[in-house]
Amino acid sequence: WRLEYGFSKFSIPELENDKRYGDCSDDTTQEIILIQYQDYLLTTHLRMKVVKDEADMTLRTIRKTYPGMAVLEGAGVHLTRIFAQPDVNELDPFLLLDFFDSDNPDDYKKGFPWHPHRGIETITYLIEGEITHEDSLGNKGVIKAMGCQWMTAGRSIIHQEMPNSKERILGVQLWLNLPREHKMSEPAYRDIQAKDLTIAADEDTHVKIIAGTYKGKKGPVSGTYVDPV
Repeated sequence: WRLEYGFSKFSIPELENDKRYGDCSDDTTQEIILIQYQDYLLTTHLRMKVVKDEADMTLRTIRKTYPGMAVLEGAGVHLTRIFAQPDVNELDPFLLLDFFDSDNPDDYKKGFPWHPHRGIETITYLIEGEITHEDSLGNKGVIKAMGCQWMTAGRSIIHQEMPNSKERILGVQLWLNLPREHKMSEPAYRDIQAKDLTIAADEDTHVKIIAGTYKGKKGPVSGTYVDPV
């Protein structure tokens, strides 16, 4: 899910004076991962090209923002649901996006005990914390900071995701819809650790690639049914 912008200064008022996201006063290109800001998902990848000549400026506006809604999931995990079933017609093949961030183990330690999935892929990216995973295929492991699990449910899989108590847990989970002809495919599980991620870096950017291609570099996940760009 990618939005690209070119403009001479931040067009999002809340970010214009927020120094965490850099200074847009000169002719530079900045790339930022923005998961959530004041309970709104702005974009998962925002590219900003700062130009001095307004004649060369191309501006693409955000069509819609999705307000995050506090929900309880699993056995009682507090998280923010960015979009889900009511938004499927607008966002398919993206079905659901959950954001979680807490330094209180009581918010998440009950986890997500054994439950089924079918006809979708789930991608969990963990920025901080640890989650122990186990599934009906016999896979078992721990997602650690900056790691990812990519699970193809296919015709059916049962799994559990149990966060371990840490100083903080921070991450996202995205659900992808499988095409009709692949909904009954064989289930599969991919455990991607931080060391497996492809990195594209220069003096201005540092991008970790899970899937797809960025600046000629390809992420470690391939062979999925919903091919990333």
